[in-house]
Amino acid sequence: MKLKVKDIFAFLTAAACLVGFVVFAVLVVKGHNFKLDGVLDNIISTRTSAGNKFFKIITHFGSIYTMVIIALILIAIPASRRVGIMSACNLAFVGLINVFIKLIFKRPRPDVALRLVEETGYSFPSAHAMIALAFYGLFIYLAAKYLIGNFSKIVIGLYFAFIILITGYSRNYLAVHYPTDIIAGFLLGAFLLIVFIYLYNFLSPKVVAKLKKNK
Repeated sequence: MKLKVKDIFAFLTAAACLVGFVVFAVLVVKGHNFKLDGVLDNIISTRTSAGNKFFKIITHFGSIYTMVIIALILIAIPASRRVGIMSACNLAFVGLINVFIKLIFKRPRPDVALRLVEETGYSFPSAHAMIALAFYGLFIYLAAKYLIGNFSKIVIGLYFAFIILITGYSRNYLAVHYPTDIIAGFLLGAFLLIVFIYLYNFLSPKVVAKLKKNK
């Protein structure tokens, strides 16, 4: 079967993201002192009272509870039920992998005295960054694939891209993650999003056909 250009691009992107994550992961295991993580001090120095309140709200965009609610709402609406089911499966897929990987690396979070919110668990990779990219990135993919009109695709794409980026930044602002946790989370989230899309597109028609056959 001849590969399409978009499939080759997706494969190369996934490979690059996976390699990037592995590089960070190996360095974390070796206890490497990332110069990039020094940026956290610069971010903390920009804090203001208004900023503190703002990012405490914004960070909830990356909360798994927020995404579960979004998925359930989509499932409850007949016109968006398939999208809801797809996003719920994506959320479960990426969320479980994040839990498993955190238990492997067990990287401590930044000093508790620096944090603006309470967090438990390990730091690497950031669940908020990883899951936000995979979850909201799925909507960017669906908009690009199914919506008519480039303007609407661009607007939706930019909106969710902004949500993803600001969610990641909020975790640094609140000092519950190092910058490398966020970058690694984005890289692994992008890789898993691509894997999920191809798995879903491969398995979904087979599941539907089986259900019809059993009726």
